[in-house]
Amino acid sequence: MSRRLLALVVVSSLLAVAGCDSLKARVLLVKGHKAYKAQQYEEAIGYYKQILQIKPEDPQVNYMVAISNLALYHPGSSHPKDKQFSEESLKYFEKCLRLPAPNAKGVDPKSWTEKLEKYYLSLLAAAGMDDKAVAFLEAKRAKNPQDPNIWSELATYYVKRDFNKALDAWEKVATLAPKVKENWYTVGVACWERSYKGGAAVSDSERQQLITKGMAALDKAVALDNNYFEAMAYVNLMHREQAKVYANQKNKAGEEREVAEADRWVKKALAARQFKQEQEKQQAAKEAAAPKAEAPKK
Repeated sequence: MSRRLLALVVVSSLLAVAGCDSLKARVLLVKGHKAYKAQQYEEAIGYYKQILQIKPEDPQVNYMVAISNLALYHPGSSHPKDKQFSEESLKYFEKCLRLPAPNAKGVDPKSWTEKLEKYYLSLLAAAGMDDKAVAFLEAKRAKNPQDPNIWSELATYYVKRDFNKALDAWEKVATLAPKVKENWYTVGVACWERSYKGGAAVSDSERQQLITKGMAALDKAVALDNNYFEAMAYVNLMHREQAKVYANQKNKAGEEREVAEADRWVKKALAARQFKQEQEKQQAAKEAAAPKAEAPKK
Protein backbone atom coordinates (compact mmCIF):
# COMPACT_ATOMS: atom_id res chain seq x y z
CA MET A 1 0.00 0.00 0.00
CA SER A 2 2.83 2.39 0.87
CA ARG A 3 4.43 1.90 -2.54
CA ARG A 4 1.16 2.50 -4.34
CA LEU A 5 0.54 5.58 -2.25
CA LEU A 6 4.05 6.89 -3.02
CA ALA A 7 3.52 6.33 -6.76
CA LEU A 8 0.19 8.18 -6.59
CA VAL A 9 1.83 11.12 -4.82
CA VAL A 10 4.62 11.28 -7.45
CA VAL A 11 2.12 11.19 -10.34
CA SER A 12 -0.04 13.84 -8.66
CA SER A 13 3.02 16.06 -8.17
CA LEU A 14 4.02 15.70 -11.82
CA LEU A 15 0.52 16.55 -12.98
CA ALA A 16 0.50 19.60 -10.72
CA VAL A 17 3.85 20.78 -12.16
CA ALA A 18 2.60 20.18 -15.71
CA GLY A 19 -0.53 22.17 -14.94
CA CYS A 20 1.51 25.05 -13.53
CA ASP A 21 3.78 25.02 -16.59
CA SER A 22 0.78 25.04 -18.90
CA LEU A 23 -0.75 28.00 -17.08
CA LYS A 24 2.59 29.83 -17.08
CA ALA A 25 2.95 29.22 -20.83
CA ARG A 26 -0.52 30.62 -21.50
CA VAL A 27 0.21 33.75 -19.47
CA LEU A 28 3.52 34.26 -21.28
CA LEU A 29 1.83 33.74 -24.65
CA VAL A 30 -0.70 36.49 -23.91
CA LYS A 31 2.13 38.84 -22.89
CA GLY A 32 4.17 37.90 -25.95
CA HIS A 33 1.29 38.53 -28.36
CA LYS A 34 0.51 41.84 -26.67
CA ALA A 35 4.12 42.99 -27.07
CA TYR A 36 4.21 41.76 -30.68
CA LYS A 37 1.04 43.68 -31.59
CA ALA A 38 2.57 46.78 -30.01
CA GLN A 39 5.64 46.22 -32.23
CA GLN A 40 7.79 45.64 -29.15
CA TYR A 41 9.44 42.72 -30.90
CA GLU A 42 12.47 42.19 -28.66
CA GLU A 43 10.21 42.13 -25.60
CA ALA A 44 7.91 39.67 -27.39
CA ILE A 45 10.89 37.42 -28.21
CA GLY A 46 11.79 37.35 -24.54
CA TYR A 47 8.34 36.05 -23.59
CA TYR A 48 8.25 33.53 -26.45
CA LYS A 49 11.65 32.13 -25.53
CA GLN A 50 10.48 31.62 -21.95
CA ILE A 51 7.63 29.51 -23.34
CA LEU A 52 10.13 27.49 -25.38
CA GLN A 53 11.92 26.58 -22.15
CA ILE A 54 8.68 24.85 -21.17
CA LYS A 55 7.54 23.67 -24.63
CA PRO A 56 10.61 23.70 -26.93
CA GLU A 57 8.85 21.94 -29.82
CA ASP A 58 5.82 24.22 -30.02
CA PRO A 59 5.65 25.14 -33.75
CA GLN A 60 3.58 28.30 -33.32
CA VAL A 61 5.85 29.78 -30.65
CA ASN A 62 8.97 28.94 -32.66
CA TYR A 63 7.29 30.66 -35.60
CA MET A 64 6.61 33.78 -33.50
CA VAL A 65 10.29 33.97 -32.52
CA ALA A 66 11.27 33.68 -36.20
CA ILE A 67 8.78 36.28 -37.40
CA SER A 68 9.62 38.71 -34.58
CA ASN A 69 13.32 38.59 -35.49
CA LEU A 70 12.36 39.07 -39.13
CA ALA A 71 10.41 42.21 -38.18
CA LEU A 72 13.54 43.60 -36.49
CA TYR A 73 15.84 42.83 -39.41
CA HIS A 74 16.82 45.58 -41.88
CA PRO A 75 17.80 44.00 -45.24
CA GLY A 76 21.13 45.16 -46.60
CA SER A 77 22.35 46.40 -43.22
CA SER A 78 25.78 45.26 -42.02
CA HIS A 79 25.08 46.23 -38.40
CA PRO A 80 25.86 43.39 -35.94
CA LYS A 81 22.33 43.56 -34.53
CA ASP A 82 20.83 43.01 -37.97
CA LYS A 83 23.16 40.09 -38.55
CA GLN A 84 21.97 38.65 -35.24
CA PHE A 85 18.30 39.17 -36.13
CA SER A 86 18.66 37.50 -39.53
CA GLU A 87 20.58 34.54 -38.10
CA GLU A 88 18.04 34.07 -35.29
CA SER A 89 15.14 34.31 -37.70
CA LEU A 90 16.70 31.74 -40.05
CA LYS A 91 17.44 29.39 -37.17
CA TYR A 92 13.86 29.39 -35.93
CA PHE A 93 12.35 29.17 -39.42
CA GLU A 94 14.54 26.14 -40.08
CA LYS A 95 13.39 24.62 -36.79
CA CYS A 96 9.74 25.26 -37.73
CA LEU A 97 10.28 23.53 -41.07
CA ARG A 98 11.49 20.43 -39.22
CA LEU A 99 8.51 20.41 -36.85
CA PRO A 100 5.01 19.16 -37.71
CA ALA A 101 2.37 21.80 -38.38
CA PRO A 102 0.38 23.01 -35.35
CA ASN A 103 -2.46 20.69 -34.41
CA ALA A 104 -4.95 23.51 -34.13
CA LYS A 105 -8.35 24.32 -35.59
CA GLY A 106 -8.14 26.17 -38.89
CA VAL A 107 -4.48 25.32 -39.53
CA ASP A 108 -3.94 23.56 -42.85
CA PRO A 109 -0.56 21.73 -42.81
CA LYS A 110 0.13 22.45 -46.50
CA SER A 111 -0.67 26.16 -46.19
CA TRP A 112 1.40 26.33 -43.00
CA THR A 113 4.45 24.84 -44.73
CA GLU A 114 4.03 27.07 -47.78
CA LYS A 115 3.90 30.15 -45.54
CA LEU A 116 7.06 29.11 -43.71
CA GLU A 117 8.93 28.43 -46.94
CA LYS A 118 7.85 31.77 -48.41
CA TYR A 119 9.18 33.72 -45.43
CA TYR A 120 12.32 31.58 -45.26
CA LEU A 121 13.21 32.07 -48.94
CA SER A 122 12.41 35.80 -48.77
CA LEU A 123 14.77 36.16 -45.82
CA LEU A 124 17.52 34.23 -47.60
CA ALA A 125 17.11 36.53 -50.63
CA ALA A 126 17.20 39.66 -48.44
CA ALA A 127 20.31 38.40 -46.67
CA GLY A 128 22.04 37.63 -49.97
CA MET A 129 22.19 33.91 -49.22
CA ASP A 130 21.30 32.65 -52.69
CA ASP A 131 23.45 29.51 -52.38
CA LYS A 132 21.47 28.41 -49.35
CA ALA A 133 18.18 29.16 -51.11
CA VAL A 134 19.23 27.12 -54.15
CA ALA A 135 20.30 24.21 -51.93
CA PHE A 136 16.94 24.32 -50.15
CA LEU A 137 14.99 24.39 -53.42
CA GLU A 138 17.09 21.66 -55.00
CA ALA A 139 16.38 19.44 -51.99
CA LYS A 140 12.66 20.16 -52.47
CA ARG A 141 12.92 19.40 -56.17
CA ALA A 142 14.58 16.05 -55.45
CA LYS A 143 11.50 15.09 -53.42
CA ASN A 144 8.97 16.60 -55.84
CA PRO A 145 10.54 16.53 -59.33
CA GLN A 146 7.15 16.97 -61.05
CA ASP A 147 6.22 20.19 -59.24
CA PRO A 148 6.46 23.07 -61.77
CA ASN A 149 6.39 25.70 -59.00
CA ILE A 150 9.68 24.45 -57.56
CA TRP A 151 11.32 24.51 -61.00
CA SER A 152 10.03 28.04 -61.52
CA GLU A 153 11.51 29.24 -58.22
CA LEU A 154 14.82 27.59 -59.05
CA ALA A 155 14.91 29.35 -62.42
CA THR A 156 14.78 32.76 -60.73
CA TYR A 157 17.97 31.88 -58.83
CA TYR A 158 19.72 30.08 -61.68
CA VAL A 159 19.29 33.05 -64.03
CA LYS A 160 21.64 35.11 -61.84
CA ARG A 161 24.47 32.62 -62.28
CA ASP A 162 23.84 30.18 -65.11
CA PHE A 163 21.49 31.07 -67.96
CA ASN A 164 21.48 27.55 -69.41
CA LYS A 165 20.35 26.03 -66.10
CA ALA A 166 17.67 28.70 -65.81
CA LEU A 167 16.44 28.02 -69.35
CA ASP A 168 16.37 24.27 -68.66
CA ALA A 169 14.27 24.96 -65.54
CA TRP A 170 11.80 27.20 -67.43
CA GLU A 171 11.48 24.54 -70.14
CA LYS A 172 10.79 21.98 -67.43
CA VAL A 173 8.02 24.20 -66.05
CA ALA A 174 6.46 24.46 -69.52
CA THR A 175 6.74 20.71 -70.08
CA LEU A 176 5.11 19.92 -66.72
CA ALA A 177 2.28 22.43 -67.29
CA PRO A 178 1.97 22.57 -71.10
CA LYS A 179 -1.52 24.09 -71.13
CA VAL A 180 -0.36 27.26 -69.39
CA LYS A 181 0.48 29.72 -72.16
CA GLU A 182 2.58 31.92 -69.86
CA ASN A 183 5.04 29.08 -69.35
CA TRP A 184 5.88 28.86 -73.06
CA TYR A 185 5.92 32.66 -73.26
CA THR A 186 8.51 32.77 -70.47
CA VAL A 187 10.78 30.36 -72.39
CA GLY A 188 10.47 32.51 -75.51
CA VAL A 189 11.19 35.76 -73.69
CA ALA A 190 14.22 34.24 -71.93
CA CYS A 191 15.66 33.09 -75.28
CA TRP A 192 15.11 36.52 -76.83
CA GLU A 193 16.70 38.36 -73.88
CA ARG A 194 19.79 36.17 -74.04
CA SER A 195 20.09 36.69 -77.79
CA TYR A 196 19.39 40.42 -77.78
CA LYS A 197 21.14 41.51 -74.59
CA GLY A 198 24.06 39.11 -74.89
CA GLY A 199 25.51 41.15 -77.73
CA ALA A 200 28.93 40.02 -78.96
CA ALA A 201 29.15 37.51 -76.10
CA VAL A 202 26.55 35.39 -77.93
CA SER A 203 27.88 33.61 -81.02
CA ASP A 204 25.76 33.24 -84.14
CA SER A 205 25.63 29.51 -83.44
CA GLU A 206 24.22 30.05 -79.94
CA ARG A 207 21.93 32.81 -81.20
CA GLN A 208 20.48 30.47 -83.80
CA GLN A 209 19.81 27.82 -81.16
CA LEU A 210 18.11 30.41 -78.96
CA ILE A 211 15.98 31.69 -81.85
CA THR A 212 14.90 28.16 -82.82
CA LYS A 213 14.02 27.19 -79.26
CA GLY A 214 12.39 30.53 -78.42
CA MET A 215 10.32 30.60 -81.60
CA ALA A 216 9.04 27.07 -80.96
CA ALA A 217 7.98 28.06 -77.43
CA LEU A 218 6.24 31.25 -78.62
CA ASP A 219 4.43 29.29 -81.33
CA LYS A 220 3.01 27.03 -78.59
CA ALA A 221 1.94 30.06 -76.55
CA VAL A 222 0.10 31.57 -79.55
CA ALA A 223 -1.46 28.18 -80.37
CA LEU A 224 -3.00 28.18 -76.88
CA ASP A 225 -4.34 31.72 -77.37
CA ASN A 226 -4.51 33.05 -80.92
CA ASN A 227 -4.98 36.57 -79.53
CA TYR A 228 -1.98 36.41 -77.22
CA PHE A 229 -0.56 39.73 -78.37
CA GLU A 230 2.32 39.76 -75.87
CA ALA A 231 3.65 36.52 -77.34
CA MET A 232 3.08 37.82 -80.88
CA ALA A 233 5.17 40.89 -80.08
CA TYR A 234 8.06 38.62 -79.13
CA VAL A 235 7.64 36.52 -82.28
CA ASN A 236 8.26 39.81 -84.09
CA LEU A 237 11.39 40.43 -82.01
CA MET A 238 12.62 36.90 -82.58
CA HIS A 239 12.37 37.35 -86.35
CA ARG A 240 14.50 40.47 -85.99
CA GLU A 241 17.12 38.41 -84.16
CA GLN A 242 17.04 35.94 -87.04
CA ALA A 243 17.56 38.87 -89.40
CA LYS A 244 20.75 39.74 -87.49
CA VAL A 245 22.09 36.23 -88.07
CA TYR A 246 21.43 36.52 -91.79
CA ALA A 247 22.99 39.99 -91.87
CA ASN A 248 26.18 38.61 -90.29
CA GLN A 249 26.16 35.86 -92.93
CA LYS A 250 25.79 38.49 -95.69
CA ASN A 251 22.49 36.84 -96.62
CA LYS A 252 20.58 39.93 -97.77
CA ALA A 253 17.55 38.02 -99.01
CA GLY A 254 17.21 36.13 -95.73
CA GLU A 255 17.60 39.33 -93.73
CA GLU A 256 14.90 41.15 -95.72
CA ARG A 257 12.54 38.17 -95.48
CA GLU A 258 12.87 38.08 -91.68
CA VAL A 259 12.35 41.84 -91.32
CA ALA A 260 9.20 41.58 -93.46
CA GLU A 261 7.96 38.67 -91.33
CA ALA A 262 8.68 40.68 -88.18
CA ASP A 263 6.61 43.58 -89.55
CA ARG A 264 3.76 41.17 -90.29
CA TRP A 265 3.77 39.96 -86.68
CA VAL A 266 3.74 43.54 -85.40
CA LYS A 267 0.47 44.07 -87.27
CA LYS A 268 -0.92 40.78 -85.94
CA ALA A 269 0.01 41.76 -82.37
CA LEU A 270 -1.63 45.18 -82.70
CA ALA A 271 -4.80 43.64 -84.11
CA ALA A 272 -4.91 41.04 -81.32
CA ARG A 273 -4.44 43.73 -78.68
CA GLN A 274 -7.23 45.82 -80.17
CA PHE A 275 -9.51 42.77 -80.25
CA LYS A 276 -8.86 42.04 -76.58
CA GLN A 277 -9.40 45.66 -75.61
CA GLU A 278 -12.78 45.62 -77.39
CA GLN A 279 -13.69 42.42 -75.58
CA GLU A 280 -12.78 43.98 -72.23
CA LYS A 281 -14.88 47.09 -73.02
CA GLN A 282 -17.88 44.94 -73.96
CA GLN A 283 -17.52 42.90 -70.79
CA ALA A 284 -17.27 46.04 -68.66
CA ALA A 285 -20.38 47.50 -70.33
CA LYS A 286 -22.25 44.23 -69.80
CA GLU A 287 -21.36 44.20 -66.10
CA ALA A 288 -22.32 47.86 -65.70
CA ALA A 289 -25.71 47.21 -67.31
CA ALA A 290 -26.43 44.15 -65.17
CA PRO A 291 -29.05 44.79 -62.43
CA LYS A 292 -27.53 45.34 -59.03
CA ALA A 293 -28.55 42.99 -56.26
CA GLU A 294 -30.58 44.81 -53.63
CA ALA A 295 -29.20 44.94 -50.11
CA PRO A 296 -31.14 42.72 -47.72
CA LYS A 297 -33.73 44.60 -45.71
CA LYS A 298 -33.18 44.76 -42.00
